[in-house]
Amino acid sequence: MQAATGRLYVLNRISNSISIVSTNSESVLGEIPAGTFDPTPAVIRQGRGYLYDARLSGNGTQSCASCHIDGDRDDLAWNLGDPGGSMQTVTSPLNAAVFSMHPMKGPMTTQTLRGLFLTNPLHWRGDRTSFTSFNPAFVSVLGGAQLSPADIGAFRDFVNTIIYQPNPNQNPDRTMPALFPPGDPNAGDPNAGRSTFLNEDYQPNLRCATCHSLPLGTGRAIIPAGALQESQDFKVPHLRNVAQKLRFKRSATVVSLSGFGVTHDGADPDIVTFLTRPVFGTFSADTTRKRNLNAFMQCFDTGTAPAVGRTRTVSAATLAASGADWSLLEAQSVAANCDLVVRLLENGARRGFVYRPATNDYLSDQAATGPLTHAALAAKIASGATATIMGVPRTSGQRLGIDRNENATPNGDEPLPRLGLTFATGAPLLAWPVAGAGHVLEFTDSLNPPNWQPVTEPRTTAGPTLSVPDPTAGPCRFYRLRQP
Repeated sequence: MQAATGRLYVLNRISNSISIVSTNSESVLGEIPAGTFDPTPAVIRQGRGYLYDARLSGNGTQSCASCHIDGDRDDLAWNLGDPGGSMQTVTSPLNAAVFSMHPMKGPMTTQTLRGLFLTNPLHWRGDRTSFTSFNPAFVSVLGGAQLSPADIGAFRDFVNTIIYQPNPNQNPDRTMPALFPPGDPNAGDPNAGRSTFLNEDYQPNLRCATCHSLPLGTGRAIIPAGALQESQDFKVPHLRNVAQKLRFKRSATVVSLSGFGVTHDGADPDIVTFLTRPVFGTFSADTTRKRNLNAFMQCFDTGTAPAVGRTRTVSAATLAASGADWSLLEAQSVAANCDLVVRLLENGARRGFVYRPATNDYLSDQAATGPLTHAALAAKIASGATATIMGVPRTSGQRLGIDRNENATPNGDEPLPRLGLTFATGAPLLAWPVAGAGHVLEFTDSLNPPNWQPVTEPRTTAGPTLSVPDPTAGPCRFYRLRQP
């Protein structure tokens, strides 16, 4: 909000633009790109709107994200059965087994959209063969209309990019602690729990991993109700977000941070309680094994290593103390658990680097610089530079570190936008390419000494060009574009 000029600036996240609104006329004056380059991959830009767009619902107030908040869960259970529905025949894609499922399925907790890739069939009961099979929910749940085949395909492709965050219960090097959760009466050894999960039978010829195969924690099979001692058939659920479902407490004297826990209806507050069910045979009365399995479930690998997102900003004063974290991230990059990027600020100039495990050096975003060794970067920091080191998802280091638009030209070698100057109705009109929208237009009325200030007039976009008028210009004025 800029009260003096009657301007309201609104950031539009989906379109990566800024709308300029007049607070006097309550009208939109224009819309401009928000940055020099939107690094968001096309598959995300083209599909994410279907998750958030409430206009796809019947009354314009609900979207998929109303329950799948940020593509995840709302920690609630919903009874979405259809009293007027018919029995549904579901065929398992794994073994062609046929199941007959009732339309009144009872309350079931919202499942996440994270990590759906390669986990078909979907839903607690496995009654959706793939993500596109959810298209009818735009009618039955949202009260709108089904998406076109192209649109539901774009939505599916976007959802397939949504992955789990790292499991914070793991050690930074992706190993598991010796005891977890510390201080909890049900604490156990997650490493022993993993061994039990993989190798020990709870019923003859049945182990946890028989159905919950690694690495996802699901073999994707649909299990008959009788084998589960349940009222209906269920697909084997994955286990990558069990640690997020343990905030439910059934005791009236304990504060519960969630109304639902693990299992399809959220009835069990924790894994120890779940494993006490008679279906788990010898494990049901084995306190040690239940605690160890509970610890393993809470440290279960999500598919994203704890090194991803791990960040340290290093200066001369913190260089020595940051050495262990820096070495850890290099080792995790060597182990293919993450990529490692470095952003360096030296003498006012910003440089990017990506670590190359094969050669144990850092490739620069400027062809004339580097590659540099760890020691060379450390020497720059010791001399006054500041560096931010960050573990990033595998295969993204090149884009995030040195080549944001992946055009094979490093960021530091990209040509700078050219600023043009014409006159319109006697006032200067400045223009430059939209690709340089992230640059700041500044002016000074003197170069001796200069006093650079931003031009605050609204920008307008015409095709590939941005333009800004400067009606306040005097007889002599200088302009420049500055990269922030």
